[in-house]
Amino acid sequence: MHPPCRIGTRDITNPDLLHLRRVHSGGYPANMLPSLRLIWATTAGRDTTTLIEVLLAHDWEYLDYQITEEDTSPFDGEHAVAGVGMTLAVSPPGPSVAPEQVLDLLLSPADQPRVDWLYLLDVTAETIAIYQGGLFIATHPLAPESPARQATGPGQRRRAQPPIPPFGGRPGPAVAEPMAHDTPDRRRRAGWEQLLQAARDDGAAAGRALAEWWAQDTIGGRATGDVKTVARRILAGLDDGDPAILDALPPATPPAQDQPSRSDGSGGDGPPLTPRERDDLSDAYLDSAQQAIGDQVAQLCRMVLSPTGDPHDLRHLHPDELRLGSVGVFCGDWTWEPGQDGELHVPVGFVGTLIDTWNGWAVFTCTRQVAEAIVAEQERLRRDRRQDLVGRGVPTGDADQVVDGEWAILTFDGDVIVVDERGVHDDEQAIERIEPDQSGQYVVKGWSWCWQPVHPYDCDRVVGDLPTRDRQQRFVQLTHTPDMRVPHDRLTVGAMPLAPTTDPTRVLELRLDGQPVATIGTNGTDLCLEVFDDPELSVEAWRGYVGGCRYRGAPAEQQRVLRALADEYEFEVLTAGAWAVGAVLLRLLDTDGITMRTYRVMPRPAHPTEHSALRDRLACLPVPDGAEQWVVWTGSGWRWQAHPRHEGGQA
Repeated sequence: MHPPCRIGTRDITNPDLLHLRRVHSGGYPANMLPSLRLIWATTAGRDTTTLIEVLLAHDWEYLDYQITEEDTSPFDGEHAVAGVGMTLAVSPPGPSVAPEQVLDLLLSPADQPRVDWLYLLDVTAETIAIYQGGLFIATHPLAPESPARQATGPGQRRRAQPPIPPFGGRPGPAVAEPMAHDTPDRRRRAGWEQLLQAARDDGAAAGRALAEWWAQDTIGGRATGDVKTVARRILAGLDDGDPAILDALPPATPPAQDQPSRSDGSGGDGPPLTPRERDDLSDAYLDSAQQAIGDQVAQLCRMVLSPTGDPHDLRHLHPDELRLGSVGVFCGDWTWEPGQDGELHVPVGFVGTLIDTWNGWAVFTCTRQVAEAIVAEQERLRRDRRQDLVGRGVPTGDADQVVDGEWAILTFDGDVIVVDERGVHDDEQAIERIEPDQSGQYVVKGWSWCWQPVHPYDCDRVVGDLPTRDRQQRFVQLTHTPDMRVPHDRLTVGAMPLAPTTDPTRVLELRLDGQPVATIGTNGTDLCLEVFDDPELSVEAWRGYVGGCRYRGAPAEQQRVLRALADEYEFEVLTAGAWAVGAVLLRLLDTDGITMRTYRVMPRPAHPTEHSALRDRLACLPVPDGAEQWVVWTGSGWRWQAHPRHEGGQA
């Protein structure tokens, strides 16, 4: 939570000329607004001109009204200015503004400042104008206790939003519109709509029956060969709109001409249908029939392919759809076997939750039931291999030795899985014990065996409960705090430009499905939350959300959850801004994963030699105690870059 910013004022004689200084850390409004107000009220004696003079005297590492001249910095050339902050003298990796030099920026109407955060002080109005990425956010007074000075910004009033269901809730019942006055024309229109709907229903029924009959010769009881392979091809063709598959489906036939008539809704028959109306009814019948043929064929294919005979659509379990926290089906890359037509299939797949990947392979957790099935399948593979060797004349003792050298032995010792790989690795110490976690989940040889996600339709059998689409995601791993897992992604954090000026520290808002439900502010070094008094997010629902969060596998406290959610917003802004100008963002993390410093490096390293050179530079940069690692943004995630060198000289 340490973005850089610029701070300064407009020139008195030329408002398009800005006089700016750099503040390297603490540039987010949650820190900058209270810092400026306290420096103005104490060090500057509530004199805005004096405040501007002291701020423009230096570039700043950070601002702190409590700093004294005795405070020191780990960087050469930096010194404390009592009551203001720590000056910035040593440039971080990448280009930066030279110290002791005011940046004068002349703006045209089409050339707005493009720093992440910009704060402009107004001597006359005694206010602070805030800009983000060149866009005006809000104006705050330096004296927040003044009732006449309210924060202003674009769209000050919050518009009424449509109701959103709370956690686990449902929208309220819709209010029915009043019925229009009943007329003969309305009754005649209703009679025509009934005819159309009847034609659609008849077409759908005929299409389903035609599909059932056609499927008997293709993937049903009258079919020959490997029907699963045929069903897989048909289903893929339907999903892709393959003309060869679509043309092979049975065509819908026109309905019989039974001379219907229009009804006016009064109980008697109306006049005969016109030729145009007959054509419309025939088109409605045929369209519905053809749609039903495709839908029914797809459902029958899913029933053939599903290991459980379930006709429900399982496309959400396709390997391409999985992300961390998703429930999927997994198998070992060694378990694929050829079918009758030579296509590969998996004898048994295992349901689990994807928690990590390594070298392209999956790591998943599973229940005791699934773990037992993995152990049983391993034993089947060992038994089949041994029978094959003995059948080819290999002596029993030699066959056992070969099997032990190829396949690990998995057994249960109470609740613990014992993995014996002594024969595989020729190492008497190669015995591992896998215990369940606090929720009873197992990770069977994760980060070691080559597991991969597989579509259920590629499996002859699946062990475990297949989830519906709305229950597939068990947790969400945050991008900018990878060690944090949250129950879902409905809660996010965003900027709150219209924060009440009586509480200047409240500058972030918590959003549920994009709608604000709470404010986040600072209380010293901690973050605090104030939930709005509305049904969208209750205090109990928030506590339940926090209770479902896990940081490094352990329950997370509210403070850590708030900081992680805030980091998601702030680093989304910072990484996007750096990437857009060809730079890359670096973070220095402490042992708890908290960001201690952020640096922007330009140009962005592209080759291994450039990354190595950056790693060498970072290793020579002194860092505060508690720093653990440098990480760099790759465009999609954070990657380790270097171990820091502490001031004591230890890396």
